[in-house]
Amino acid sequence: MIRSLLIGISLLTASQSYGNVIFDASQSCIKASSNPERYRPPCHFEPRSLMPSFMDQIPEDLRAAPFQSIAKLSFSCESLRPFSANYTLNDGQEVVGEGHLAASHGATTRLTFLHQYGQAGLRIAGLKGTQGFQAFKPACQLVVDRLVSLPEPKYFQLLAESLLKLDRTLGMVFAMATPDQSYAEALQVLDQASLLLEFLQFSADELTSMQIAQTLIDLGGAKEVLNQDCGASSQVSLRTAAIRETRDLIQSKVMEADSAMTELKDFLARQIDWLKDHASQIAENEIGSLEMTLDRIK
Repeated sequence: MIRSLLIGISLLTASQSYGNVIFDASQSCIKASSNPERYRPPCHFEPRSLMPSFMDQIPEDLRAAPFQSIAKLSFSCESLRPFSANYTLNDGQEVVGEGHLAASHGATTRLTFLHQYGQAGLRIAGLKGTQGFQAFKPACQLVVDRLVSLPEPKYFQLLAESLLKLDRTLGMVFAMATPDQSYAEALQVLDQASLLLEFLQFSADELTSMQIAQTLIDLGGAKEVLNQDCGASSQVSLRTAAIRETRDLIQSKVMEADSAMTELKDFLARQIDWLKDHASQIAENEIGSLEMTLDRIK
């Protein structure tokens, strides 16, 4: 499982806040004056933990892949002294990143981080600058505008490429495993298949690598059966059955790869549609990357 952290911070053009209001000086602090309108400490604040929106209809096989969450926060405030917020980025119970945001005027912040499926969390842990001698102008707010989770684009690109290569490799092996081949030819096909798959496994993603590993185990078992049932003293019927079963095994592996490819195509198509409805404003590049991956395997 990829456990690395990606944190990207960028300033964007400010837009109207419509998300989760984490702090509002006019609601959390004491009104110090009306003309001009100002607010002062003490200010009430409790840490807030937020979970991202995500598409929950995902194949079980893909839940072990890394996912990425994107948070868009507006922290617009004018104050007498510096004002900032501390946050943590969580993968389940594990903190995978932390930092602080300084309040500014008219800008938003974008955070991205990796995590397991359905385990992401953003926690606003505390505020610095809400005690002592301080004053806030009106419209001093910290707002989480968007928090969404999506497949990590680079990993799913590798996953798609790995599945595509596996599908093609198994198709080529199946074409070599003709119904009328001899015992020696069947062994040669299994040996060639193992070499090709071992080579492919080096560059495959983790999920496809596990699938290849199981295929190699099954091919090794088929080779043992061939050696057992196709010796010089074995009956012709046993040889014929063993060779046929070997070909059937390879065909079943082709069908598994085809099924995995179809499953990935359907998932990416639904995920892209979901993101366009829920995160088009903050995940434009990620959506474009997933679309390119889908086009590659269509």
